[in-house]
Amino acid sequence: MASVQPIRAARPEPVSLHSHAMDNLKFIRDTMERAGSFTAVPGWGGVAMGVSALVATVIASRQSSQQSRLRTRAGVSLIRILPSQLQLASFIRT
Repeated sequence: MASVQPIRAARPEPVSLHSHAMDNLKFIRDTMERAGSFTAVPGWGGVAMGVSALVATVIASRQSSQQSRLRTRAGVSLIRILPSQLQLASFIRT
């Protein structure tokens, strides 16, 4: 006579919800700690970009044509990238 065997193998014991949640929280916390300091614009770099934006606004408001105002803002925007890049470079070195 043939023996009866289950079609599916027995399932392993499921991981408890609490331990699974704690593992997820630990992963999220670790990720946030690593990402938080990297994604933030460093303080003085942000201040320098803000000051340069104000200077660009004053200079652009004194231009006679719309095209020259646009060129002024575009030029200062390119210059404004410099402080953030310097701050990022100093962050990467440390």
